[in-house]
Amino acid sequence: MGGVGKTTLAEKVRSRVKQVGLFDYVVMLTISQQQPDIKKIQGEITAGVGLSLEGDDLLQRGDRLRSRLMQKDSRVLVILDDVWKKVDLKRVGIPSGSDRNYWCKVKAGNSADDPSLPDIAKAVAKECKGLPLAIVTVAGALKGSDEAKDAFLHCSLFEEDSNICTEELLRYGMGLGIFSELENLECARNRVSNLLETLKNCFLLSQVSDKDYVKMHDVVRDMAIHIASEGKHIFLVSHNVNSKEFPRKDSYEQYSHMSIVANKFDERPRPISCPRLKLLMLKFRFKEGFKLQDDFFDGMSELTVISLSGYDEESILPFPSSIQRLSNLSTFWLSNLRLDDVSIIGKLVTLEILSIRDSYLEELPVEIGNLTNLIILEYYWYEGYRKPMRISPGVLSRLVRLEELHMVGVEDCSYSTLRELESLSRLTALTFDECSEDVIYSNLGLSSKLTRYALKVGEVYMDFSIMKTYDKIIALKVSCPNLEELCIKWSYSITALCSHQLPTAYFSKLVTLEVSWCGKLRNLTSPSVVRSLLNLQRLRIIGCQSMEEVITKEEQQGDEIMCNDPLFPRLEKLKLENLPKLGHFILTKQALEFPFLREVEIHKCPEMKTFVQQGSASTKSLKKVNNDDKVKVDDLNEWIHQRFISSKEEDGSKSEASHEDGTVKLLRKKMEANLKIQ
Repeated sequence: MGGVGKTTLAEKVRSRVKQVGLFDYVVMLTISQQQPDIKKIQGEITAGVGLSLEGDDLLQRGDRLRSRLMQKDSRVLVILDDVWKKVDLKRVGIPSGSDRNYWCKVKAGNSADDPSLPDIAKAVAKECKGLPLAIVTVAGALKGSDEAKDAFLHCSLFEEDSNICTEELLRYGMGLGIFSELENLECARNRVSNLLETLKNCFLLSQVSDKDYVKMHDVVRDMAIHIASEGKHIFLVSHNVNSKEFPRKDSYEQYSHMSIVANKFDERPRPISCPRLKLLMLKFRFKEGFKLQDDFFDGMSELTVISLSGYDEESILPFPSSIQRLSNLSTFWLSNLRLDDVSIIGKLVTLEILSIRDSYLEELPVEIGNLTNLIILEYYWYEGYRKPMRISPGVLSRLVRLEELHMVGVEDCSYSTLRELESLSRLTALTFDECSEDVIYSNLGLSSKLTRYALKVGEVYMDFSIMKTYDKIIALKVSCPNLEELCIKWSYSITALCSHQLPTAYFSKLVTLEVSWCGKLRNLTSPSVVRSLLNLQRLRIIGCQSMEEVITKEEQQGDEIMCNDPLFPRLEKLKLENLPKLGHFILTKQALEFPFLREVEIHKCPEMKTFVQQGSASTKSLKKVNNDDKVKVDDLNEWIHQRFISSKEEDGSKSEASHEDGTVKLLRKKMEANLKIQ
């Protein structure tokens, strides 16, 4: 029975076991009511345990996964949620029949099998006119908020149990003109974030482990689809269809939004009349290349948003000629496709957002330069077996309204390429993953509005859609007074974040700093640099295998911090994880205060001795430690001693006792042997 709290209970279990460290890996995935997708299940589990699976042979993939899960001393918890049909666990690669595997099925109370429950549920649903009682109750929270209602209904367009990308919602909302009164893209992004928080607070959406995604429960989604089937803006959500099921008629005049997922099209779908259609999401879930009829879009003249998705990057989709006649198109989202030629897109002069993700493209043609209304241009291609995309010279400099430019998987970006960006005065976010070495010490006159940028220099390879192994880190001689978020990942050669004191203007607005998997980093920085981080609220350090302390001592001033200014005056959240050599957070003998620190997470730091080397760490505002909001901690030094030192001593005692037991047993055996000989 849906909607009674099974998922919530499973989430609580996942959170709790991660908190207490019962397992090395905890993977939770949703199966959905459709026929279980074995390959997808395998992929999600392997991603969660740090394994990469290639190829389409399910048996071979299952064998590799089984070997990984059966590794000695590997503790893995796999939670399968929303299971409505039989899942062949052996085929997936989940081992069974061993005393090392334990299974648990969650039921909603002792009466979950009561045969009368389905009839009662139907009666309640009928009384609520198709809405569960919980939805009717909580809908009052959305009263008067048209934007929240729009966001809620748009989430129903995505596939059941899928993770919904918040950036995708933003781009659709922009294309539909929902945020037209806002000043810029960043304002719209903040609005979307607030709307999604409202929906999560009403339990209409849930947060997944990736902060950039949300999820809609299948029961809630069914109700949203029901609501959207009536009223002024009518949605058509038709998934897992074939060419016989869609289109069934020539006209769909009443619909303003369509979401179609096709399992198989034996023939090209004929053109249909959709005079009110504003948004079309069309996804092909089959490998074969496909071509829409040239006049497919002729009956959709009001379209402002199109999303086209394939099964994988081998799905070839030539654009029908009718697409160039969509004179109102604002957002074009392309994913999991092989795009041979996109020059026709250059005729869509009203386009404001062009997103090409997980899709291979040989060249960004000169025609794209005609899109002078573009606000976002992004291309993400992570596969390494094809040549990077070329960018035609002179294209970028013509996109004068551009606010965000993200290019991942392109040919070496040279200094001359970046010089084209100097004319883009509105640019606030920039990403290039492969820059040539002439960029390293160049003085670029980029937009003063730039708040986020990532320029990577050196050899790069991709794994799990994460960029790794940067042999060189760019050293730009610029101040970053507007930078709010800085992430440094997989930079194996970096030895220090900054080795000298910075002017106050540097990083003065930085809110979030994350440093992860930097293998040679022994410490993050010095107290003098920390004092320039006046607005830092979130600090995360993960997987730095050589790190011995986060904040080291000043080279010229010995152990003491000679300035009375507070360190991290605005820090609210701190996370330290998988730092095997970390002994202290900071090297000092002074007593320090962290007045705003609310949440602390410290995991897998076995050598941690104290937070402050010889002083104390006052944390009067601390509300949650390792996801436990019931622990009261006034001094982190004391908590760390109890958590790490005491547990070590206890483990040592157990080890000694075990060793003594073994010695006694050995002596007993020798004595017995001697007696037998005698």
